[in-house]
Amino acid sequence: MPYIEASHKQRSIAAKRRPTTRSDQATTAQVRDWAVEQGIRVNDRSRVSDKVMAQYHAAH
Repeated sequence: MPYIEASHKQRSIAAKRRPTTRSDQATTAQVRDWAVEQGIRVNDRSRVSDKVMAQYHAAH
């Protein structure tokens, strides 16, 4: 079977991910709270938009 001989192992998706929690990185809850204080509408449960994240980082 030539396909198996030419194949190579794939790393799992979990192995590629880096932890996203760092002490200098804002949590989505912090960004949401800030956005509400600034009068920016954000959903309580869905992903925080890149635009709002950029505004947050520009302000901090």
